[in-house]
Amino acid sequence: MINDRFIGGQWTWQWKRPITFDCIDAMLLLLQSELQHVTLTSNSDIWKWHIGSDGSFAVSTTRSHSDNLLLPSLNSSTIWNRCLPCKVNFFLWRFRLDRIPHRLNLCKHGIEIKSILCPVCNNNRVH
Repeated sequence: MINDRFIGGQWTWQWKRPITFDCIDAMLLLLQSELQHVTLTSNSDIWKWHIGSDGSFAVSTTRSHSDNLLLPSLNSSTIWNRCLPCKVNFFLWRFRLDRIPHRLNLCKHGIEIKSILCPVCNNNRVH
């Protein structure tokens, strides 16, 4: 239990054998520095959703939050068409973000391909 490691206002660790690797010692120091900001109480644990104003989860709030983070340049929200299959909605969403893995995008991201020309028309223009 976490509370068993917090004794007298200090974090205490008891290991079965001594720590001999520098990387593990460094990770433990990083963990201890992160735990300095943790406050333990005797209250029961509860789930909180920090995106919502009241702490509860809602799909609409999550969608608005993701739209604000991912789509600021599009000036429109993600409107899912319920008549279309999910995979079509996702494809359109990725298309709007220019995240379709076509040859030019793959080349831009450093993936080696033989040619960025269209294999059908042998052209490099976007139609």
